[in-house]
Amino acid sequence: MVQHWTEDIAEKQHYRLLLLSDMFVRQERIKVQLSWDLAVKPLSESGFETDEYLAFVEKSGASLEQVNDTMQRVIDAHSAEETPSFAKSIER
Repeated sequence: MVQHWTEDIAEKQHYRLLLLSDMFVRQERIKVQLSWDLAVKPLSESGFETDEYLAFVEKSGASLEQVNDTMQRVIDAHSAEETPSFAKSIER
């Protein structure tokens, strides 16, 4: 099998690869097309509000906005550190 992956969509929250493969079966050549589609959709406006999260916010004494802002900064820092390593892993 010879695989030819093509990036179709490359957005922050949506990524799709298309594959057109040449397969050799019983001395015949056929083409197979596949797609790999990954999308991320928030569960809520900020993406954090589970019952447990809201209980944590209430217990913290901070406002929901303050905790959400802090969480977003932590997530952004984590993503900035991990994404390059993850990309290198996929590349290998």
